[in-house]
Amino acid sequence: MATVPSTWVEIDLAALANNVEVYRRALDTDVLVVVKADAYGHGAVAVARAVLQAGARFVGVVDVSEGLALRSAGIEGSILLLGPVDPADAEAAIAADLHLTCWRDEQLAAAASAAERLDAIANVHLDCDLGMSRFGADVERLEALLHRAAALPRLRVVGLSAHLPSSDVDEAQITLDQLEVFGGLVTRLRERACCPPIVHTANSAGAIRFAAARFDMCRVGLASYGVSPGAPVPLPDGIRAALTWQARVLEVRAIPAGRTVGYGGEFRATRPTRLAVLGVGYADGFRRVPRDSNVVVVRGTPVRAVGRICMQHTLLDVTDLAAVEIGDIGLLLGDTPVADLSAAALAARWGTNEWDVLCGIGPRAIRVHAGPDA
Repeated sequence: MATVPSTWVEIDLAALANNVEVYRRALDTDVLVVVKADAYGHGAVAVARAVLQAGARFVGVVDVSEGLALRSAGIEGSILLLGPVDPADAEAAIAADLHLTCWRDEQLAAAASAAERLDAIANVHLDCDLGMSRFGADVERLEALLHRAAALPRLRVVGLSAHLPSSDVDEAQITLDQLEVFGGLVTRLRERACCPPIVHTANSAGAIRFAAARFDMCRVGLASYGVSPGAPVPLPDGIRAALTWQARVLEVRAIPAGRTVGYGGEFRATRPTRLAVLGVGYADGFRRVPRDSNVVVVRGTPVRAVGRICMQHTLLDVTDLAAVEIGDIGLLLGDTPVADLSAAALAARWGTNEWDVLCGIGPRAIRVHAGPDA
């Protein structure tokens, strides 16, 4: 039986579809939309369906479990696993037609063996490391790895990838140097007619800032959702934020001057005060620190959270509002002319980044998808 939610997230699927179309035009290349971590908190199944229908060539997930969840939900488009695949999962991944990212010989051997058992073809993207030092083969090893992969039965090397870990920082030269190295590799492989057909290295910031990073496809993550990956990365015109986070007022009460509020009594009212109790807290991703700095918009007016944020509740000082009632809605994150409640603003307030803000919105905040095929 459906219940009345205390907190929820609304996702505009039309905005996501619009963003795919804008990026395809602005970047003049194919787009992979990253939907790992439940599409950065937006709901992976609905997002994947919307962006693939809008023209995304791939969606990207981090591991086999995320890819299989999409297949189980009926997603039929191309899915790329961005992280490593355990050999025990290779057969399941190939059976579900998930593209694999590989950079080690044992990964390639496991994929070939699994594909042989399935009488299938494993689609593989070879990954090289440009300085992230997380995954990928060294650039100087890549060509030899490519030839060994091409010699294995049941493997089809369809992609060549890398990651630009500093593309969102002010200093551009780091990324330009990495692109020079990667571009040299791509040129050599193309001259020898052995380059895989899909070359991709650009993340959101790399795609927007560096034309040389775009190649055959760009992997657009945070920017797909209408959120800039950093100050040096202005989003193209026409991009729209897709997510709005809200919560319901569960109680309204008056307290006298001198009364304490919340755990530890750290806030004390200096005047007769009206409080509204909002149905969201730190367990839902509405962060507890720094204290008394959170702002929520209620009835079109910014109000301040007071006292410690509770696990699933937040107390607001609504004394200066003409009227607040149980059932009113507080806006936590989203577009409003009266306060900056963007993911960037919350990230600055909470001492984190925009990815953490979005991915940190907990599952109790139900996802409500609006738009085509929602």
